[in-house]
Amino acid sequence: MDIHEAVRNLRTRLDLSQQAFATKLGISIRAVANYEKDRIPTGSVLVKMKRLAHQNSIEDIEQLLNKMLGSTVGGEKNYELLRRVYDYLFDARTNIQDVIDKVEGESRDTLQSVEWDLGSAIDTLREVHPGVDYSEGG
Repeated sequence: MDIHEAVRNLRTRLDLSQQAFATKLGISIRAVANYEKDRIPTGSVLVKMKRLAHQNSIEDIEQLLNKMLGSTVGGEKNYELLRRVYDYLFDARTNIQDVIDKVEGESRDTLQSVEWDLGSAIDTLREVHPGVDYSEGG
């Protein structure tokens, strides 16, 4: 089964129309149609699809999506790069958390928003590339 068949298979096994599937994933109906036809979903969409497959115990699709997510890493040569990106994000988030306690008003709100975005980026990196050892940084 290729990725296009997997997207269609997941949607039909969830008994969803293209529109309902698109809404659940937070993407356009056109994107769903393209993914079912000839386009490769982005990493973030693959993660969302993997979650749906996992939540609904559709193991064969979940495994295929895990394999697809693993291939987006680019193999061993990018492991070290991903590790450095993670460390950078973790350090930046820690530094912002230290500064948040020292500022007030709009600056504090802005820094809290940035800190939240960095936390989301860290979580996404961990989920999209689970084969990387993130234990030292965070």
